Amino acid sequence: MKTSTAFKNAMEVIHHLSDEKPPWDAFLQTSKELVGADATAFIMFDGEQNLDELKHSDRDSAPVREYLAHFYKYDAIAQASCKSPAGKWWDSLELANAPDARKLPFYADFMPRHRLGQVTALILHAEPGRRMSVSFHRNTARANAVEEFSRGNIRRFTDALLLAVSARTASTLARIAGAEAALSSIDEALFLTNRKGELVRCSAFASKLLAEAKMLSASQGALCHPQPRLLEGMLGALTTTFLTSRPCQYCVPLSWGVGIRFDVTVAPERFRLADESLLLVRARKISAFDVPDVAELATFFGLSVAESRVLLLLVKGRSPKEIALFNGVAEPTVRNQVASLMRKMSCTRLSELVRLGSILR
Repeated sequence: MKTSTAFKNAMEVIHHLSDEKPPWDAFLQTSKELVGADATAFIMFDGEQNLDELKHSDRDSAPVREYLAHFYKYDAIAQASCKSPAGKWWDSLELANAPDARKLPFYADFMPRHRLGQVTALILHAEPGRRMSVSFHRNTARANAVEEFSRGNIRRFTDALLLAVSARTASTLARIAGAEAALSSIDEALFLTNRKGELVRCSAFASKLLAEAKMLSASQGALCHPQPRLLEGMLGALTTTFLTSRPCQYCVPLSWGVGIRFDVTVAPERFRLADESLLLVRARKISAFDVPDVAELATFFGLSVAESRVLLLLVKGRSPKEIALFNGVAEPTVRNQVASLMRKMSCTRLSELVRLGSILR
């Protein structure tokens, strides 16, 4: 009865993994009870073995704190599974039989000090730059644990879990594809990256813009640039947004007066599999030579057509005298129009008027 109840509870939670905010705490608790583990952890790594997300059923324990602070770098299972497909099981007992494995800090220090007898892990998601797994920890080791998990209710549970993660991945990709299509229609692109510039998702148009800016590695898996200062600036923008959760902008020059602008924000939950530290970057080409048209200026600022023409020429860098010659009117007429623009647009200086008029670029 207890086993069937644990299975029912675990399966009920799996059905909610497609929610915008999945119930990971309930997932850890119910899966722990079903498997008969002493603790359970949900872990995500990036492509360079950096810990991106950790949820633990005993989140305030000393092992968790030490793992977060240091030992994740030496996690033998994470290292062994870096190229594993989703659905692959790993067992610390089996890995410990490898030559010199027990000399590694994870086995020689971390596990015995915290009386961890065994760790088994299931790979839930694997792609370049992002890996997700769930691990079950036991104080007392049990032989043939992977074989045990490959039958009965635990097998049905893990099969359903893999399907749920796959469905969540597909749903996330569909949302991203919709956003990519919408932005590409206005000549903008987007990509998902971590704070270190590893690309998790990059649309074809985003790849094109990054390549044009010389910011795409040869493998097309990360940001780079032949000029270190430009790469440092981009990575600095990513780190600033990651640490502060505030949007950040960065521009990379292409030629004189032309560049690509990157707008960095924290990726919304609907674009993430869990709480991994993903950043959403919008990219678009900008040019100092792009100017709005007369109708746009008139509508946006509530101007007459004549005033809009004057404002457009000011934005293009013409002086009032040059505008008078261009429009075939007296210079005082243009200066009166400029004064009217100042009042309507709440500006006190010509430089403010030009800056405000450039907002529609």
